[in-house]
Amino acid sequence: NGQGHLQDAIQSLRRHTTGPVELIVVDNGSTDASLPWLRAQNDVVLLEIGENIGAPAGRNRGLEVARGDSVLFCDNDIVFTPRWRELMLAHLDAWPDVGAVGPMSDVVVGDQLVDHEPGPSADIAEWSSAWTRAHADQSQWVLRLILFCVMMRREAIEEVGGIDPRYGRWGFEDDDLSMRLVRAGWHQRIARDCFIQHLGSRTSRSANIDYPALLIENWERFKVRWGLQADVPYGGEVDLDTVRAQDWDPTRDYVPFRREGWRPPTSPLTLIRWGR
Repeated sequence: NGQGHLQDAIQSLRRHTTGPVELIVVDNGSTDASLPWLRAQNDVVLLEIGENIGAPAGRNRGLEVARGDSVLFCDNDIVFTPRWRELMLAHLDAWPDVGAVGPMSDVVVGDQLVDHEPGPSADIAEWSSAWTRAHADQSQWVLRLILFCVMMRREAIEEVGGIDPRYGRWGFEDDDLSMRLVRAGWHQRIARDCFIQHLGSRTSRSANIDYPALLIENWERFKVRWGLQADVPYGGEVDLDTVRAQDWDPTRDYVPFRREGWRPPTSPLTLIRWGR
């Protein structure tokens, strides 16, 4: 749901993307006007799920059909900015051991949060361009990236798998993915020279979803998944370094993203350039 910010996200993608992309949108059972609008877009590969199977499982449906050497996962309430693709790909290309790259933003937790936000009247394209100039070529190694917008290397995806559907609607699936990347020997970096605006929690608000309750519920799933101490409450301190240091075990750690009986797409790959 959230036709308004979905349209804004896609329009900003069209406006600020250079180079070819394959645009895949997963409609997770929307009940507003999003689906009719998406059906009318001739540059969108639209996957109509028909029900809400959760963000992790929905991302995996998109991942099944994506054919790029790099894959960008993003929420529908972000605003793309000038050179975003060029900047994020540059960091993947510069670091062969990096499996995932994320941008800076204004609604995010951790080191990806900018130290000052664009004002309500700011022109986001101009603001982000100034940010890029001030932080040219800067990046930062991290142990976790937030999945509101993450670009992954195809080789890393094939090794660690997709997004774990055990987390239901959403919550801690990005922590889980980051854990698997670290265990498998892949690094993660923030593209500090790339700012992408995130409106934040717009879908959960439009669907009246209790996001804090989801986090608490999925914290219990995350603890079980990674063998953490059971009595540690949400927000409590845990020793994740010890968990990350364990050897990669594909039988235990890999998350399948292709469904049983899946067959690769046979239709020609359609890459969009939007006249650039």
